[in-house]
Amino acid sequence: MKSFFSGKKKVLNEDTSTDNCEKCKLYQGCNSPRMGFTGKGKKKILIIAEASGFNEDQLGEQLVGDAGQFLREELSLHDIDIDVDCWKINAIGCRPPKNRTPSDKEIKFCKPRVDAVIEELKPEFIWLLGGVAVKYMYMGRFSDCSITRWRRLCIPDKKTGAWIIPMYHPSYPLRMNWDKNLQSTFRKDMKFTISCLRKKPPKFKNYEEDIELGLDYKLVIEFLNSIIANKWLIVVDFETTGLKPQAIGHKIWSCSITTENSITPSRTVAFPISYPYWNDRKRDRIISLLVIILEDPEIEKVAQNIMFESIWSDVILDTTINGWRRCTMNSEHIIDSRQNFCKLKFQAYIRFGLEGYDKDVKAHIAPKKGKLLNSLDQVPIEKLLLYNGIDTRVEYDQFRRQERILGKKGDKRAIAYDLTHKGLIALVDAELTGIPIDELYYIEQKQSILDEVEKVEKLLLNGKEAKLFKKKKGRKFLIKNKDFSTIDLRTMFFEVLKKKPKKETKSGAMSVDADTLESLNSPFADLVLRRRKLLKIKDTYIAQFEREIVNGRIHPFSDLHTTQSYRSSMSKPSFQNIPVRDKEAKKIIRRGIIPPHTFRILCADYGAMEVRIIACYSKDRLLIKYIVEGGDPHKDEAKHIFVLTDETVTSEIRSITKNQFVFPEFYGSYYVSCAKGFWENCKHMLTGDQINVFQHLVNIGVMRKLSDYDGFENHIKEVETNFWERFPYVREWQEKEKRFYRKHGYVEMKTGYRRSGLLNDNMIINTPIQGTAFHCLLWSYVQLNNIRKRRMWKTQMLAQIHDEILFGLHPKELKKVITATKKVMEKDILEKYEWLIVPLEVEIEMTKVDESWFHKKKFNV
Repeated sequence: MKSFFSGKKKVLNEDTSTDNCEKCKLYQGCNSPRMGFTGKGKKKILIIAEASGFNEDQLGEQLVGDAGQFLREELSLHDIDIDVDCWKINAIGCRPPKNRTPSDKEIKFCKPRVDAVIEELKPEFIWLLGGVAVKYMYMGRFSDCSITRWRRLCIPDKKTGAWIIPMYHPSYPLRMNWDKNLQSTFRKDMKFTISCLRKKPPKFKNYEEDIELGLDYKLVIEFLNSIIANKWLIVVDFETTGLKPQAIGHKIWSCSITTENSITPSRTVAFPISYPYWNDRKRDRIISLLVIILEDPEIEKVAQNIMFESIWSDVILDTTINGWRRCTMNSEHIIDSRQNFCKLKFQAYIRFGLEGYDKDVKAHIAPKKGKLLNSLDQVPIEKLLLYNGIDTRVEYDQFRRQERILGKKGDKRAIAYDLTHKGLIALVDAELTGIPIDELYYIEQKQSILDEVEKVEKLLLNGKEAKLFKKKKGRKFLIKNKDFSTIDLRTMFFEVLKKKPKKETKSGAMSVDADTLESLNSPFADLVLRRRKLLKIKDTYIAQFEREIVNGRIHPFSDLHTTQSYRSSMSKPSFQNIPVRDKEAKKIIRRGIIPPHTFRILCADYGAMEVRIIACYSKDRLLIKYIVEGGDPHKDEAKHIFVLTDETVTSEIRSITKNQFVFPEFYGSYYVSCAKGFWENCKHMLTGDQINVFQHLVNIGVMRKLSDYDGFENHIKEVETNFWERFPYVREWQEKEKRFYRKHGYVEMKTGYRRSGLLNDNMIINTPIQGTAFHCLLWSYVQLNNIRKRRMWKTQMLAQIHDEILFGLHPKELKKVITATKKVMEKDILEKYEWLIVPLEVEIEMTKVDESWFHKKKFNV
């Protein structure tokens, strides 16, 4: 307790002025300033709310307004009397003006008051209501204090000795009483909170006591040999010089191993590898035994991130790890897919109450700016090994906890983990291979962009508009912090150039965002947008590739633990998010992505995969028939929306229809939003016979004139009605999914994955579709990677992007690769997943030898 609370012990309900109060000054405008705690606390529950509302401030008691009454009613259903069984206090003791959200400074100022109450009352349970209460408890301890990340957790907190349970503030479901998903989530969270009251006070393990520092050579050798002889399951963790090992100079500083066996208690030994400690002979002997362990498939292995240890072992130790049992990071993501949730330090705290054990190494883990390697070799070896050892000990406890959850009878998430696990191992190969990059091309493009930016800036800063600006404001129109200031842009367009504002920001100011500038019909605005676009291509897309190139290739991380819909992502660089719709940006970036020398790039893409998955979930017989007969929903709806023929629907019109109507409708949107999307994105789009799409609709009488938005919206409404008359069972399935979610609190996919948390209707519907579509690709990727290795292809597998696989194709293997790819993706997968009740179709695109990804063209098999 003393380590948490500092300063003189406070008297409860103290109403004396403090230095913090004088700095804050909120008390000056309150009826009940510095409000102390209230309630009897019979069940040892301390409720920390956010701040006083009007009623609370008038009555001098927390939770007596509408939100408080709502909470009281909910708790009474569980036989909890908020005044008798609980203590109540606000994170902020004074009411903020107009009930605004308290600032971070105000939360910090008031923190000692609440700390003193906790110290005095010693609650067994602390309920944090809302984001402000979470910030009170965790600001400065954790970077992400969003209520979404913390809700529905029962946390053993060593600093208070209590179980901490964050939840939504009752004002949220009260003001959103129309939101059925929120109401059901809040009530499930309440049941969870009440169930935690059965818990006994938390107990805390001393992790440091379990760590053996492997500084004695004989101890390390004996430990490694015992693993080899007994084939114990191990948890392994490396401390390295950085995130990626491909660049010259990277090292593994240390290794920690925790063993599991049924005879003796598990051991954790952390020992140096390249940290300057052993002589060469001893280090080589330790590494040789470690390699034997890593290669032995009979020794099962666990790690927080199995891709990390696999890649570092391959590059630095020149060995392949066999016998992987579990990745605790990805297992946790399957159990709970919240963002930033499966990180080890966060899990160590919320599961085991362990916090801050990285304090001695934290500043040394990331390389300093401009440096390739980090400075963990400057951390005393004892502290580095202790940190490394605690990591594996926590990972072991996580592993055992996850085994219990995923091992429950009937829990399909074990099936989900199996696919993820195999996917991780396959994606290790892609990350090791890397993606070839034309580095010289990007250097040339960057210079070309800089030359054009310079010309654009001269026009902006020296033209007539800039002169008018200076005349009116008495100062130059200048670029500040890489762009023009928002204030200067408002002045230029709405005062100097007399343009009419199109919309306002939330604060009521005239908007100068990209959509607004584009709508102004101003050459000057076009130049501003042109400059921004060029700099984005250079500083966002090209720069991220340049930072990651090693020996002519990038090695992006392929992540299966970051997206809540259980799709994949790629980072460092963000390879899956390079431009697609912007034709110029797409051309510039993709022309720098090339095949291995004398190879081709081959892309295998599932055609209309998400529509096919919708048919499998909904079992809509009309949609199934439509797919079987070869229907193209994107093209057909484009014909209905723009009243076109097969010949006059362009690929661009098909694409915009796919993204602005077909998928939005299937994912729960409706005609108003769809019409708006078309209106904003089709202004310059032409039909196949080169007529503006809206002018075409005017010509045939669908719209009265080009500005007839109401007429266009009504037309989209009719198209929507016809769309759902064709596929009525999809609508029924959507409603069924919503009911299932409200009852169970999660969405479940046919592949075993579950997504829980607070979801809106669109998320409920699109999660199983998008996730399942990717899982089909991932399964196919795993099979093809196994075939590639088994048949010893020269062809490389470079990456996967949601519903597309990229190969570096050896030209002589063209037929065998395409044959295997189509067999796996179109036939074998139907045998694997019986619920796939429609045919799947793979579209093949390819480049010529040594030609860039941008130049790929459809290949007719």
